Amino acid sequence: MNKKATINNITYDNSLIVATYVYDCQLKGDRVWFTKIVEHLSLDKHQISHAIDECFDWGILYGEYGETIPGRGGRLLMVDEDAKLIIEPIWRNLYDIFNV
Repeated sequence: MNKKATINNITYDNSLIVATYVYDCQLKGDRVWFTKIVEHLSLDKHQISHAIDECFDWGILYGEYGETIPGRGGRLLMVDEDAKLIIEPIWRNLYDIFNV
């Protein structure tokens, strides 16, 4: 079972936290891959790997191979178009865009 984290007094599954981070990067036009998520989220790499696998199983994330950093290739992660309806409200809460 995947662990959960409490943010803004709401408990989220780590899979949704990872998907929300990917969505935030996607909105900014940034590429995102496994190592980048590990560097930016305060989750253990095994939790992140498990969360990505769950998001693939649920159809929330998908991957395409491309350039991660100049000269290096890897699997780039993106939120599926249909899953954005689920992820966007969570993203609004986690990233607190109403206070921007």
